[in-house]
Amino acid sequence: NPEPVPTPSGIESLTIPPSFDYKTSQKITLNIHDEAGATYSIYSLKSEKPEEIIYSANDTVVVMDDLNQKLASGLTSANGFTATFSVPTFHKYLFVVRSKEGHFTRTNLPITGNQMDYTYQAPATKSAPVRQMAVHPGATSDILYAVNGSEKKVYSIDLGTGNVSTVGSIPYTSIADAVDKADNRIYIANKKSPFQLGYYDLGTGTFTIVGNMASNFPRMDYNPADGLLYISNHSKIYTVDPANAQYLQTFSIHGLANDGWGDMAFADDGTLYLVSKSGVYRCSFQGNDVNATLISDNTLPGPLTSMAVGTNGKLYMSKSSGNGKIIEFDPATGSWQYVNISSSIRINDFGVLRYGTTLQDSDGDGVPDNQDDYPNDPERAFNNYYPGKDLWATLAFEDLWPSKGDYDFNDLVVGYNFNEVTNAQNKVVDIKATFDVRHNGAGLNNGFAFQVPVNASKVGSVTTTSHEQGTIPRSGNGTEAGQNLANFIVFENTDNVLGQQIDMTIHFTQPQSTSVVGTPPYNPYLIKNGDVNVEVHLPDMAPTALADQSLFGTEDDNSNPATGRYYKTDKNLPWAINIVYRFKWMKEKQEIIKGYLHFADWAES
Repeated sequence: NPEPVPTPSGIESLTIPPSFDYKTSQKITLNIHDEAGATYSIYSLKSEKPEEIIYSANDTVVVMDDLNQKLASGLTSANGFTATFSVPTFHKYLFVVRSKEGHFTRTNLPITGNQMDYTYQAPATKSAPVRQMAVHPGATSDILYAVNGSEKKVYSIDLGTGNVSTVGSIPYTSIADAVDKADNRIYIANKKSPFQLGYYDLGTGTFTIVGNMASNFPRMDYNPADGLLYISNHSKIYTVDPANAQYLQTFSIHGLANDGWGDMAFADDGTLYLVSKSGVYRCSFQGNDVNATLISDNTLPGPLTSMAVGTNGKLYMSKSSGNGKIIEFDPATGSWQYVNISSSIRINDFGVLRYGTTLQDSDGDGVPDNQDDYPNDPERAFNNYYPGKDLWATLAFEDLWPSKGDYDFNDLVVGYNFNEVTNAQNKVVDIKATFDVRHNGAGLNNGFAFQVPVNASKVGSVTTTSHEQGTIPRSGNGTEAGQNLANFIVFENTDNVLGQQIDMTIHFTQPQSTSVVGTPPYNPYLIKNGDVNVEVHLPDMAPTALADQSLFGTEDDNSNPATGRYYKTDKNLPWAINIVYRFKWMKEKQEIIKGYLHFADWAES
């Protein structure tokens, strides 16, 4: 083994409390009290407002996103729902989204500790349900609700009969609207400053303004999967809370040949369609990007300003010029035809009330398809990511334990993302993990593994994309042999996998309680120089059953297993740190306090 490197005095001169745990995240258990059948999604926020909105001179909107990533999801039973998850320690609020039968509520909860409770309170009043609609009772065909930019009215267009009628008056002209069937509302945006957002209640015939938006957006639709409005102009899409007009997320569209004009609409299966000056596109979301694929040819009339998806899966579109002709477009074939309507009103936008639409549950697990991440798999329902979908956290190690290192924390740097896949009973079916082997600053052949506090026999299988031919023995189910708890070897020699991403899927024999499985990153550790008996863990995390316990208290280690103290020096310095973002490692032999200037204050606080 190489000789221990003398440690500079800088970091060792800090006065760090023995209780300091170096954690940049905290584990929270949220007990939700609600009736059965409600779906919940949970996010964490830095502050009470989920986003910072910046308006530039040309009215573009810059949104700093916290809400692109959800931490946990679940379905309530008669006993409610308990979610256990980790959040960054610098986040101060939980953002809780409830959905039931298409109705959404959103609540900010201050983070008050590791154990929290939330009791759902039903609103005092609700809009008249769709089945009691006064405007079109007993409709047997889809109804389009249209607005135009010159008249302060809402029109209905019956696609079955072609009849057009006036529904009611609104306080401003508009070129964008969207229909929320569950709450029986038509959301309508003012095309002029101050760009109000409001809704026309089809049950009561009243209009309510909820807030102001940043600008005039020609494209808008309501997404029943998350209860948000999606608005768009040119190559951007934003999500808006319909309760207060607050911007929540921003996405960049790629693939539009011409991004002017148009509209967009969601199909029942969640597919987003968009029309612009250059044609009709099918869109797919990838993180904060939206990839648009052209599905129409140059015979389609244009430019089109309206779009809605009918019960039959066809797209209905129209132009704002001319006599209000409506086009029916088949997204499967690209074919189109005109629909006869008995009016010549100008149409700037419309949304649809699909007469045959119900909340589908294709796999019969009790979770509606639009809330189910696995709508055709009755064994799986929700993805629960840490630190968030498409986000990375980082583990950084010193490898000379039990001797001190140089505190650059670059001997092994591994990025990670975990996804606990849960079923409709909120139990863990699979753990899906991705590891990014980012840096090897060590002279040793180190490995990397993690332990989940579940008996190894409860693991059914482990699959991995790593092709490393290792020598550490595995059991038949893929866990490390000789361990009572489930240990998973990610790699045995960093040099074999440096620069690679490794995917691993762990499937349990029976779904496990989230309280038993724990929270990511569980108990990760470095395997020193290929010796499975020498492990380097995060501070105060216990070793596995194979670790050589005689090493504790030797050299510079100041562990005391009897009190639960592990992997700290007598000055309370660690050999490993866990950071809840994509950490940039230090140069060789440069202490971490020289690059991260608040590390010392944080550790001494």
